[in-house]
Amino acid sequence: MNISHKKVLVVSFLIEISYIVRCMFRKRILRKKTYYNPNSHQGELPIRVLQHNIINWLETVSPEFFKTLMDEISKNGLHPGIKYNVDRQNIIHAVSVNAASINSNREISIYETFNAYLWCICYSLLVSFDETIQKPHLKGKYTGKLDKKNEHMMAAIAVFNYGMSLKNSYSTWDYSLPNPEKYDCKYSYYVQKANSIFVCSMFFILAHEVGHSFYNHVTYNPATAAQSLQEELDADNFAIDKVLTCKDTRLLPSLKHGAVAGMCALLFLSPKLYQNGYYPDADDRIRNVMEKLELKDLDLQWGMASLAFTLWGNHFGIDFPLPKSSENYSEIFYEILFQMNTIKKP
Repeated sequence: MNISHKKVLVVSFLIEISYIVRCMFRKRILRKKTYYNPNSHQGELPIRVLQHNIINWLETVSPEFFKTLMDEISKNGLHPGIKYNVDRQNIIHAVSVNAASINSNREISIYETFNAYLWCICYSLLVSFDETIQKPHLKGKYTGKLDKKNEHMMAAIAVFNYGMSLKNSYSTWDYSLPNPEKYDCKYSYYVQKANSIFVCSMFFILAHEVGHSFYNHVTYNPATAAQSLQEELDADNFAIDKVLTCKDTRLLPSLKHGAVAGMCALLFLSPKLYQNGYYPDADDRIRNVMEKLELKDLDLQWGMASLAFTLWGNHFGIDFPLPKSSENYSEIFYEILFQMNTIKKP
């Protein structure tokens, strides 16, 4: 472990400690045990405390995107506001997916259950990447294996399993697990970072829906599978472009993380990959996002996406091991992506 790696680890440790201290101050001195405000937070799951953050980010992180949003509302009929559905429904139904959508009236809808699922994916990817890839790399102890005895990893796996359960069955959130509303201080560092990535993911996902309005996809049904595929990629590329319009260098890395986590969340909704379908496979969409986000080979987003492929495989009984060694994170990504392409169904 070289000097620069030691410095990164020390800084990371100090930041984690500062989050824990602030959390304890809030709970013991200010006597505030939860972030929930019944007068302003709509919903039944702990993700409700971030609903206003989503709107704030849409309005503030990129003036260029906000101008596009206002133009869509004033000139193209986009419905102002976002419909927030609290319906105790699982995400996947026989004929629909309750995620984020835009209808023919150009009204955008989001669903509390999907939002909770997305937060769980953001949290588990963040923790798993940090504890399985990033920290071991810095210590010179990277093995490519998930450390399931690590306390943070055990919590991340439990959060992941809860999020995945929401696909097919609604259930309440166990408050003993990390969550954005009320949590043990030992989880505060990862919870607050996950909150940021979640909000950035929603920025990307909602920008994608605005893209469907921008290109007038909502005014007709695609005639062919090829047209449907292209529409989804066009909306993805629209959202990528809006992420890159953010000029704040402090926020841009989080927005890129959010775009990657949002796309990875779509991956976990399907147990199979197909060729020539009506929608582009999630792995193809992730690759498209990665290659257009202007990432460097050592940027952490490559590692997060790589880990998502491995976790997806583990969950659905497919072995996609992380490489035992690598020169950089992009190399890990492309090696696992190659493995995924070998199992696609015709």
